[in-house]
Amino acid sequence: MAPSASLQPSQSHQSVESLSAWIRDSGGFVGSISVDHPAGMERRVVATRDILEGELLLALPQHILFTSHSAASTSIAARWCTVHEVDEIDLLCIQLLEELELRAASRWAVWLATLPAAYDTPLLWDPPTRAALRCADLTRRVDAQRATAEASFASLRRLAAERRLPLPPSFTLHRYLWAIATVRTRGATLVDEGAGGSPPTGEWALCPLGDMFNHAADARTRCCFDRDSATYRYVAGAHVRAGGEVLVCYGAHDDSVLLEQYGFVLAGNPHSRVRVAEECSELPERVAAWLHEQSLDLEGLHLSADGGSWELMAALRLKHATEKEMEHGAAFAVLEGELISPSNERLILAALLRLARARAQLFGTAAKRRSPRLSSPPGAPTLLSNGWQPLEDGYATMRARCLIDSWVGAQRQVLSECIQALERQMRSLPPASPSIESSTARHPAHNGQIDTLASEANLGEPPASRSTHRRKKIARSVNDEISAMSSEAR
Repeated sequence: MAPSASLQPSQSHQSVESLSAWIRDSGGFVGSISVDHPAGMERRVVATRDILEGELLLALPQHILFTSHSAASTSIAARWCTVHEVDEIDLLCIQLLEELELRAASRWAVWLATLPAAYDTPLLWDPPTRAALRCADLTRRVDAQRATAEASFASLRRLAAERRLPLPPSFTLHRYLWAIATVRTRGATLVDEGAGGSPPTGEWALCPLGDMFNHAADARTRCCFDRDSATYRYVAGAHVRAGGEVLVCYGAHDDSVLLEQYGFVLAGNPHSRVRVAEECSELPERVAAWLHEQSLDLEGLHLSADGGSWELMAALRLKHATEKEMEHGAAFAVLEGELISPSNERLILAALLRLARARAQLFGTAAKRRSPRLSSPPGAPTLLSNGWQPLEDGYATMRARCLIDSWVGAQRQVLSECIQALERQMRSLPPASPSIESSTARHPAHNGQIDTLASEANLGEPPASRSTHRRKKIARSVNDEISAMSSEAR
């Protein structure tokens, strides 16, 4: 049974203070920051005094980073280092569970004591809870993530039996899933600065104390591995007042990625969008191939508060273009982000409005967001306070409904703003010319796929690096492809 929440703040404070002292004793540096975790509130890293831009916040020596390289110094994980079937994440999971068995005898014991005993990531949810997301694309990705994890667990068990490789005594599926959640939600890619030495760029690492920084889309804290000093460093990118939270950016992620990978939803996320890639599954192969060739991938198609993404609009404009419009350079106009004609644009906006309204109806009435960020439950026990035992899956399921409400609420908000934006765009169009014939009439064979395509996108502007010569070449290719499609349709 988990200890009461009232016991958590003092235990958390003591373990974090011990962690800071351990980092300093190991040759690292802890600047003017501390971890605040009051009862009933979320853990956060705060400034203990005014911090200036460029000030060093935290420096972690390479030898205390938890990486695949450190596995070589263990007794169990070291045996798996040369097994080519085992990837970096699995190796870290084996090492993490091995160190967990050692408890206080582990060289990372002070850091391990601060790890959560449970996570809110959908990886740990049961199937009915995952289905409650009411989004086929996200549910499919989460189901695939769980299936992959279970297959990896079975594979590790099989390899251990076939090659007589050791595994931690309590290597169960439940603990393995907990380890995956730990590695994925608290890890960082070592992006390096300086010259010479190691580790190689791109190595995945768990960074003691650094794994407690929360996320903000506009955070300016710089995180990088400095090869000259062989330390992973956190440097303030802006002034932070005393008592203010110090944040880092996990990446330009939308709410679906934040929920899927980290187990929280961010209020006011500037990258919020509604993905609709699964509704493009019936696109003609030729069109889908062209989108991919021009870096307009189906996975990037989505709706945002501004309407349809550039990729989605480009694809729809070509789908609705008439032969006459194509002869007059419609493909070139599309790649320039320009309208082909008012009638063409009206068809596109109407299709997008139908899609956005259908999605909003699918999500139904969403509950009001309950927290700006739910990265970990308030008062969640640590491994130390929970007797070094990860909590059972039921704990994650209990928290899941709150997160689902937050995610669905965010999706509905985006759709509401998207519908308003599309309606404004529709009203701003000039009257359609009666001489312009829509592609709907010309190509009835593709009518059912137009609305399907209308359900994806919002990746932003096209890459600025494309030269005019490149765009003209692409436009000629598009005209050729569309002409071929028109011939097939006739």
